[in-house]
Amino acid sequence: MFLLALPLLLSLFAHAVPGNAGLSLAKAIEERSTQPSQLLVLLIIGGALMGCAASIREIVKEQAIYRREHGIGLSASAYLASKLVVLTALTTIQGLILGFLGTLFLPPPDSSVLLPQHADETQQHLVGAVEVAVAVVAVTVVSMIIGLLISALIGNADRGMPLLVLVVMAQLVLCGGMFAVNGRPPLEQLAWLSPSRWAYAMAAATVGVNFLHPGAEDPLWDHDRGHWLTAAGMCAALAVVLVLLLAVRLKRLDPQRKGRK
Repeated sequence: MFLLALPLLLSLFAHAVPGNAGLSLAKAIEERSTQPSQLLVLLIIGGALMGCAASIREIVKEQAIYRREHGIGLSASAYLASKLVVLTALTTIQGLILGFLGTLFLPPPDSSVLLPQHADETQQHLVGAVEVAVAVVAVTVVSMIIGLLISALIGNADRGMPLLVLVVMAQLVLCGGMFAVNGRPPLEQLAWLSPSRWAYAMAAATVGVNFLHPGAEDPLWDHDRGHWLTAAGMCAALAVVLVLLLAVRLKRLDPQRKGRK
């Protein structure tokens, strides 16, 4: 219940961001407001928190059971697949709730990057809002896989909470929404490994955040389809790499393997 209540609470926090611009670039420029970028930071980091919190205790609390069941025939791939299916469904729902409720009754993005420019204005607003929600889902799901990997690496569930805080704070720093990471080595290179960097880039490209920060533009935030799809692809690539690392780690938990050593 708490995991489903969490996006509702975070949605309330999103509505505490001052301003009436919402995710509308035109209104933000008119009001000289940075509300869109502030909202995106809250939504993306909220997604990172939800995803990691949903999974960071999942494997460590079951390690003894997993070793026993694996010893009598449970395959690591089946165990991993079951965790991924259930938690992906849960975190997708969480991300959608936060992505839509967090901006409910606020002006949506002025336009979509996926629709052609001649599309109907209502469609532009609707699809733009969906694009932002997809970005929230992306960071939530990838952060969930990070949480699973951490859970497989630690030996005590009590160690999970400090690492949860560390991961979320790292994603806050590396997303690029709080301050610029572009052109600042090695921060920029570290940010490539953070799902929040790419998810924020997806949402920022839809909203057109670069127009709110003249002189501090980030090339990942350009308002076009290519940049949005590239950022989405990077989120998917990070997810694949993390799943592979998780599979390797689960293999190492094999009690028979330890016995052979």
